[in-house]
Amino acid sequence: MDVLRRWWWLVAIPTLMAGIATLPVLPQVSESSSGYGAMLHFSAAQQSPEALTADSGLEDVWLASELAVHAIAAWARTESFRRELEAAPGVESGDIAALVIASDNHRSIGQLFLNHPDSQSLLRLATAAADVLQNTTRNYFPQFAGASAAVSLLDAPTITPAPVPLGQRLAPLLRIALGLVAGLILVMAAHTFDPALRTREDLEMLGLPVLATLPRQ
Repeated sequence: MDVLRRWWWLVAIPTLMAGIATLPVLPQVSESSSGYGAMLHFSAAQQSPEALTADSGLEDVWLASELAVHAIAAWARTESFRRELEAAPGVESGDIAALVIASDNHRSIGQLFLNHPDSQSLLRLATAAADVLQNTTRNYFPQFAGASAAVSLLDAPTITPAPVPLGQRLAPLLRIALGLVAGLILVMAAHTFDPALRTREDLEMLGLPVLATLPRQ
């Protein structure tokens, strides 16, 4: 503690400099560099012209629906799905290049995640994705007997800013922490190379006899 009290300014200077350097980037911390995201929830099943009755095997129908959702969610991650999006009405040239697609299947509910730097492009792509899901599965799934799967969208696609990455949120704190660490290193170096003798222990370490000490008032 005596060392820190003596050299406190060596800690303060780099920490203060790091804080000043961080100020210009603070407004950017609340702005995501990942663009915008949209999510579509959907269910799917094979279309059946026959009405279901209580004894028609509803468990099998539910399982078939779950498998259909799983298959369509997996298809959404393929290049053929991207080609269908690119050819869909309303999609402009260049929209598809920066698009990131992910999908999942949770409890028989399909989830399609779209990410794009531009919100307007993402809105067009989300609308096109809904159309592709509902009208083009017959081209890729022969098990649907030549008809598109009955895909139902469970909510309208909404465009929201993508969450700020954790690294971007922690960057200002890391800069200040590095400034603090640099200050502590400077304190240790200054104390190590300081030739001044300030305490009785400093004299005793040199092997010099200490006759008396004056108490600090």
